Amino acid sequence: MNRVEGYRIANFVLQLAYLLAHVVFTVKILRVRRDTPVWTWFFLFSVSMWLWVSGRFAESVVYLFLPADNAAYVFAANYQYIGITLAAVAYLIWSLYLAGRDALAGSRALRAILCLYPMAVCGLVFTNGRHHLFYTKLIMGEPVAHGPLFGAAMFTGYLLMFVGYFISMLDIIRKREQVARRLLLFSTFPFLPAIAVAVR
Repeated sequence: MNRVEGYRIANFVLQLAYLLAHVVFTVKILRVRRDTPVWTWFFLFSVSMWLWVSGRFAESVVYLFLPADNAAYVFAANYQYIGITLAAVAYLIWSLYLAGRDALAGSRALRAILCLYPMAVCGLVFTNGRHHLFYTKLIMGEPVAHGPLFGAAMFTGYLLMFVGYFISMLDIIRKREQVARRLLLFSTFPFLPAIAVAVR
C-alpha cells in the first residue's frame, strides 16, 4: 500500500466516523427541537454540513472501490456542492436570528436573493459537462482544472459564511456572556471547512 492509498483509506474511515457521529447529533437536535427560527436554521445548517461531508465521503468510496468509474467520481465531486452552498446560506440566516435580526433574517427578498446562490452554483456544477465553466478537467486521479467561474462561486459562498461569522462575533461580544467559549465554538463553523479544503 503506497502513501496515497493510505491517505484515502484514512480519509474514508474519518469521514465515515464523522457522518455516523453527525447522524447521532442530528437525531439529538430533533429530540430537543423547538419551534423557533433559530432551531430550524441551525438544523438546516447541520444537515447541509452532513451533505457536504457525505459528498467528500462519496469521492473516497469511488476512489477505493470504483477506480475506473469516472462518471461516479464526477457525480460525487458535484454532489458535495449541494451541502456547501446550502450550508453558507443556512449559516448566515441562522446567525442573523441569533443576533436578534429577525426582521432581516425573515425578509422574503433577502431569502430569495440568498437562495439564488445554491441554485446557480448547483445548476452550473451539474451542467458543467456542457460548458466547462466550473471545471475544465475533472478526471479521477488527475489534477483538477477549475473553470473561470469556480473562483467567483467559491468566493461568494465563503463571503456569505464569513458575513454570518462576523455577525455572530459582534453579537457574542455585545452580549458579554461566556465570550471566550462562544467565540471558540462559533469560530469552528467557518474555519474548519476552510482548513479542510486548504489541507486537501
